[in-house]
Amino acid sequence: MKAMKSKYAVILIALIATACSTPKPGTPEFVAKQEDDRQKAALKSVEKTIDNTPSWYLAKPSDANAIYETATASSPDPEMAMSIAIHEASIKLATAVGAKFDSLIKTSSRQASVNNDPTFDQEVVKVTRAVVTEVELKGYVREKAELKQEGKNFRSWVLLRYPIGEANRLFMAEVKKNQAVESKVRTTEAWKELEREIELRRNK
Repeated sequence: MKAMKSKYAVILIALIATACSTPKPGTPEFVAKQEDDRQKAALKSVEKTIDNTPSWYLAKPSDANAIYETATASSPDPEMAMSIAIHEASIKLATAVGAKFDSLIKTSSRQASVNNDPTFDQEVVKVTRAVVTEVELKGYVREKAELKQEGKNFRSWVLLRYPIGEANRLFMAEVKKNQAVESKVRTTEAWKELEREIELRRNK
């Protein structure tokens, strides 16, 4: 009986100590504790996501024949999680392709001595936007994808690939539709180099 009373006494002391250490609602200490708990929960969630992340997602392939991009997304609906990740990766792909050809056009414009020509610049923007839109909507390949449950949500990881040869052909086709741009760049060394690259890839 004495041992039982001692046990209850220990439990009671522990409960009192816990109650005393818990800040009262509305006090600065209570707000600070809530924020601390929130940060700890967020950190735990991030750590879990990192632990679940596929190894292939952390190191994109390096390939002279393709551009790769990754993306991840979370949603209560598994299909939505996958769709969002694919959409975000396709946007990143399109941006990368757009940057590649923006650089090529700038090089061509310098070689053609049409720098700082507002009309030419506007036409170049039209061409680049058309290519970016096309890449974003289609043409990419879903190289890898993975889906895992995270609490109440599902998290997806995707790796998309876009062939550089296809991007080059698409870009050249768009330029040829725009006489204002083609007439300026078709005689430049940068444009000729692109033509040689396309022909080389076609013969492989």
